[in-house]
Amino acid sequence: MAIDAAPLTNAGDVDIDLGDIEIKTALFVDLCDTYKSIWFGHKRIVELASDDLPLCETFFPETGISHVSGITMHLLVGDLKDRDVILHEYGHFITGVKLSGLDHPGYGYNDDAAGQHGPATKEHYEAAWIEGHATFLSCAMTDDPHYHDGYDTTFDMHLDKDNTQIGPHNEASIQEALWDIHKVQGIDFKTGFWKALTDFSKRKPNTVFDFFDNWKDHGCPDIDKVIASFKKFNIEFGYRYKAGADRFTNVAPPKTIDVPKQEFQTVVELHGQFGTVGAGTQAAYNEEFYNRNKHFNAGQLAAGSTIADPKVAAGKKYIVPERFQVKK
Repeated sequence: MAIDAAPLTNAGDVDIDLGDIEIKTALFVDLCDTYKSIWFGHKRIVELASDDLPLCETFFPETGISHVSGITMHLLVGDLKDRDVILHEYGHFITGVKLSGLDHPGYGYNDDAAGQHGPATKEHYEAAWIEGHATFLSCAMTDDPHYHDGYDTTFDMHLDKDNTQIGPHNEASIQEALWDIHKVQGIDFKTGFWKALTDFSKRKPNTVFDFFDNWKDHGCPDIDKVIASFKKFNIEFGYRYKAGADRFTNVAPPKTIDVPKQEFQTVVELHGQFGTVGAGTQAAYNEEFYNRNKHFNAGQLAAGSTIADPKVAAGKKYIVPERFQVKK
């Protein structure tokens, strides 16, 4: 039976009666259920944030992985019935619409050749934040802390009880902290999470710490409770980066670290100067220095560098991590 699609594209809030149509093709039923989930997400964001998001154009079939590209959703057949997965992708759609996307450096942290991510892995801050807040949004929209992917796999996360302590490099720690902020601390979604996420007049929230800085700078409510949630999931301490023109140049002996001149001789010196806040260890600093420079400062690490022992070369410039604590 031919269906006139024109009314669906007309502007305005109208009721559309397609008549007595019975859908018998199983795949088309699944596709209708898919968009019902997307429409559910749209309505929930209206309820939670008073934000009427635009149409989420969706493509099927996808042959790689379910994902959002810009502001279009692409779904595998195995995810058509998984509302939690669809709403996770809708979370990516939200940042595509509201923020024109976020920085995504990929999943190669600690030289992960598989390029995978999950509740027990470490990622670059940007990647962990992208995945963590999208899963949180899925659970916030369903008002259910249990995230379940169950048609093409069996995968479960429980934002209320998994208690992941990996920290800001981990999506599970992030999504659990956000759930704690939303449901345990009971902070208003619209004036708290939504404003800190979508108001980028100060900065675009590319990391969980950018999100915190937005919360603080925009005067979002109950920042003490946000800090408590961050502490609960080991996100109290993290690293900012002296990058771009603020990078430090490596110098040969007998020169040593000189902060005003932006010079250093060893990574041990950098740790002593910038990495000890909150009992930050040399090992943690080495990992941070290696990963940041390996990905965001390509070609500068010296031959033989490893996560445990990043090597530097005189005359080259390096991104310098600086450890800090989230505070009011």
